[in-house]
Amino acid sequence: SALSQEELGTLEDFNKGVDEFILGDQTPRTINAKLEKVSSTLQAANLKLEELSKVKNLEEMSQGELIELVGKYNLWFESYRKNALDQSLADIQDYEDMLHGLEEALATRGRELAQCERRCEREAAAKENWKAKYEDLLKRFKDQEGSHRELEARYATLDAKARGAESELAAQRLEIDRLEGKLRDEASRRDQLAADLIAQGEGAEAETQTLLLRLTQAEAALAEEADARRALKA
Repeated sequence: SALSQEELGTLEDFNKGVDEFILGDQTPRTINAKLEKVSSTLQAANLKLEELSKVKNLEEMSQGELIELVGKYNLWFESYRKNALDQSLADIQDYEDMLHGLEEALATRGRELAQCERRCEREAAAKENWKAKYEDLLKRFKDQEGSHRELEARYATLDAKARGAESELAAQRLEIDRLEGKLRDEASRRDQLAADLIAQGEGAEAETQTLLLRLTQAEAALAEEADARRALKA
């Protein structure tokens, strides 16, 4: 997964984090204010020197005026040294310490960003890998889709053939039913014919028996007549 915004951070978040972690309540705005204060103090010193340079020629001043001027200058310089200059030097030292801390924070942040960059590179490589896998799967899916369509076409052909075979089978079943009905009719006629033949056979057999009996009687009569003739001859 890609790095989140919280992991990467923004320049604004970074600056805010540095301000809170390294500088505490000493934000860049307060640092600039201190620098402006140092600058204004130095400007005040320059103005004072310019003011001193504009006094009348020292040769024209009396000893009392010189003593008073030197006293004022010494008082001002001592006040400046103890207050403005010392404070300005302290502010500059604080600012240098803050810059040092900021440099360390930047170095730490740089290492973190380098780690993020390496992670981004790994994520990008993984993304490319997954992209290649996806493209391969998409290609395989398209190939399978073509095979699927071919199978659908073959299935449609087979289905049409099956429907035709079903229609033909239905027609054959109708023909079989017709033939079975015809066979049943023929069987019924055969049974009736057999019954008629049996009845006729039984009648013919009785007539035959009658004829055989009559034939036997005739033969007996002929034998008696022959015997009688032989007797007469004798």
